[in-house]
Amino acid sequence: MKLLYSLCFIFIYSINLYAQKAEPISNIGKSFTEMNTSVFPGMKYRRQINGKIEYEWGDPNDGIIHIFTFSNKTLVTECMLVESNDGFATQLYNSLCDTFIGKYRWALTSSSTGKQHFIFTKYTLDIILNLHGNTEVLMFIYNKL
Repeated sequence: MKLLYSLCFIFIYSINLYAQKAEPISNIGKSFTEMNTSVFPGMKYRRQINGKIEYEWGDPNDGIIHIFTFSNKTLVTECMLVESNDGFATQLYNSLCDTFIGKYRWALTSSSTGKQHFIFTKYTLDIILNLHGNTEVLMFIYNKL
């Protein structure tokens, strides 16, 4: 019986290791210092909400901005926003969905028009497309579990 439990444990552990290696790379869990010096240098303070601090990187005039939420100086949420009125955000949404659904279908937990939700071992990923009149807004959001 102990052998059976041991084999089951090894099997489940190896699946977990494989799943972690097969997941997309994210910045979740990185320190504020690492993010601000080497990954996204020059992040700007945005606001503090419920003990968490938000920073942003990018120029909204370019149509692309990143918003980072830190808790205890560790990244817990990363959101990339892309705004366009020329179809770029929709094209990017379609491309991201095709890639992520193709590579990580096993992690897709819900899918609807304009929203794909994935759950990985350490974070969730949402790919969302909203239309506001002539403006398209793509949100690509990693959240720590």
